[in-house]
Amino acid sequence: MTVRHDAPSKTPVLQVQGLSIAETQTGRRLVQDIGFALQRGQSLGIVGESGSGKSLTCKAILGILPENLSVAAGRIEFDGFDVTRFDHEAWRPLRAVRIAAVFQDPGSYLNPSITVGKQLAQVLRDRADVPADDVKEHALALFERVGLRDPARVYAQYPYELSGGMLQRIVIAIAVAAHPILLIADEATTALDVTVQAEVLDLLADLREQYALSLIFVTHDLAVVAQISDHLLVMRDGEIVESGPTQHVLQAPRHVYTKLLIQDHLEYGLDKFVGERE
Repeated sequence: MTVRHDAPSKTPVLQVQGLSIAETQTGRRLVQDIGFALQRGQSLGIVGESGSGKSLTCKAILGILPENLSVAAGRIEFDGFDVTRFDHEAWRPLRAVRIAAVFQDPGSYLNPSITVGKQLAQVLRDRADVPADDVKEHALALFERVGLRDPARVYAQYPYELSGGMLQRIVIAIAVAAHPILLIADEATTALDVTVQAEVLDLLADLREQYALSLIFVTHDLAVVAQISDHLLVMRDGEIVESGPTQHVLQAPRHVYTKLLIQDHLEYGLDKFVGERE
């Protein structure tokens, strides 16, 4: 499979400036003044408890906010475009091509009545411009690339026949089929057991290196971001309370909330990962 690598650029792949998200009817702001930049090949972890605004921030970046919410202020620049208020048609050349996403429940993003191979094949035809005669060969190679054993057998299976870990690998294969420059993984390993979670994290790290892929990894698990992220944002109540290089934030947290998060995770082995990636 041919892999497309774009020329290196000093321009960030993604730049978010002063992003605020509000309820359309009431104007109440759920996310306030979010800002960060992400370079090609970098990995950003976003952590915080449920309701902190992590997923809403990512949905705004993807242009998939619920109808009752909207960007109230700020700017989102992706791949040289101001996508802050792109409509569906404007997003078509970018979403699932230059920017892709993987979410917590992979089964809900797959059609249960179509084999997973055909679902990947459709993406390869429609988004990656792979000729029809070559689609199956490309799909099998991609299934093998994401660590699925016996790709030919998996190609012919339906989602209900596969485990959660296998489904997540398939969704990742679909997400990277068109070689995006940015992948957003929103709680992508939360529902997986520890062993499968580690395998998926290794897979994402490998894909990041192979494709010079920029990665945003959203989680509540500090041990996960310690393994996979270069830079860390800590969110609480819709705001960033702390940010910086991951190891620096974990080793020398400044905000009391970050300190509490770290203390809560130490009993689950966070200390094993702090300092490992230096």
